Amino acid sequence: MRLPDFLIIGAAKCGTTTIQKNINKHPDIFLPENEINFFSIKKNSDVEGYAGLFQNLSKTVGEKSITYIYYQDCHKIIKDLVPNVKMILILRNPVERAYSNWNMRYNDKRIIKHGLMFNSNYNNVLKKLDFDYLADFYLCNSDNHQMIFQKPLDIFHKSRYFEQVKSLMKYFEKEQLKIIIYERMIKNLENTIFEIFRFLNVDELQPSKITPHNVAVYNNRINERTKSRLKEFFDEHNKKLFQLIGVDIPEWNN
Repeated sequence: MRLPDFLIIGAAKCGTTTIQKNINKHPDIFLPENEINFFSIKKNSDVEGYAGLFQNLSKTVGEKSITYIYYQDCHKIIKDLVPNVKMILILRNPVERAYSNWNMRYNDKRIIKHGLMFNSNYNNVLKKLDFDYLADFYLCNSDNHQMIFQKPLDIFHKSRYFEQVKSLMKYFEKEQLKIIIYERMIKNLENTIFEIFRFLNVDELQPSKITPHNVAVYNNRINERTKSRLKEFFDEHNKKLFQLIGVDIPEWNN
C-alpha cells in the first residue's frame, strides 16, 4: 500500500499553494491538486481510498492539507500510519498571518454571516467582525478554549505556532520537519524550492517557471494600536517557538 512520502501541513495564508504548485512541476514529484484532510477532518477513515491517490506512481508523493498543523489530535494518527513521513511547514509573522486570514474570510460583506453562524452562543458579543474588534475580544479571552478554536476567533489562534509545533514534535524527529520562513521565501522563492527538493531527496531541477500563487493586496493596513497589542501577545509565544526549533526569526520583530 503506497502512502505519502511527505506532507505540506500549513500554515494557512503562508504560501502553501505556491509551494504545492511549484514543486508539483518536478517530474519526480506528485501531489493531488485538492487538500485531502485525511488525517484531520476525515479522521483516517478510508486508508485504502487514501492510498489509492498514490498508487502506481514511481515518484516522490505527497499532499497538502493545512489542517494538519492545527488539528493536534491528528499528529499521532499521522505517526501511527506514516511514521517516517517528511513534513513541510511554512510560518509567517503571526500578526500578518492573522490579518491575511481575516481578509480572506471576513473582509467581504457577503460572508459576514459565515463567522457568526459558528458562534451562536456569542452572537451578541461577536456581532461585529471588524478586525480590531475581534483582536480586542480575542486578547481578552485567549485562555477560553471553548471560544478561541471557533470561527471567527480561530484566525488569531492559528498563529500560536509554538503549541502546534510542540505537539508535532512529540511524535516526530526534528529532521522530519522542514520549517520555511514565509518572509524569506517571498524574497527568494527559487532558493526555497531548491531547499525543498534537497529535503525530499529529488534532483534539483529547475521548474519550468517559478511563480507565486494566491497573492493578495489589501486596501487597508492593520491599525497600529491593534498591531502593537497583537505583537506583544504573540512575542511570548514566538520566544518559546524559537527556543523549540532552535532558530530565531528577526523578520517578525518589524
